[in-house]
Amino acid sequence: MKILFLATSYPRFKDDWVLPSLEVEAKELAKKNEVLVISSAGTDTKNYEIRNNVKIIRFNYFIKKYQTLTYTGGMLTAFQKSLLSKIQIPLFLLMFTLKTFRYGKDCDVIHAHWTPSVIAAIPIGPDTPSETGLISR
Repeated sequence: MKILFLATSYPRFKDDWVLPSLEVEAKELAKKNEVLVISSAGTDTKNYEIRNNVKIIRFNYFIKKYQTLTYTGGMLTAFQKSLLSKIQIPLFLLMFTLKTFRYGKDCDVIHAHWTPSVIAAIPIGPDTPSETGLISR
């Protein structure tokens, strides 16, 4: 089974403080399934890597060194504190959706971790996402 994780951010390296529980979940599922994560890039991330048998694809949504929505304490906090973050929201959603459409079309299960992730999943998901955030085809 091919499982797609959509997350606004994902641990950048081993023992990162960003969503460690999501990495544990993906790692466990990757023991018996093909797992692909699509997430945003940070100033210190690779655009593609394989870690714990999990394929991680990251997208840029602005000039990399000025990306302020993720890896800065949370999207809501960034949005409230910065005009630059507000400007980046449409670009973030567009790039997230395009990357999801490109790599996620043939996945069996989609795990949309946050509301922006559900928005990115709409072009490839079923008509109605479930309350759990898991979309199964």
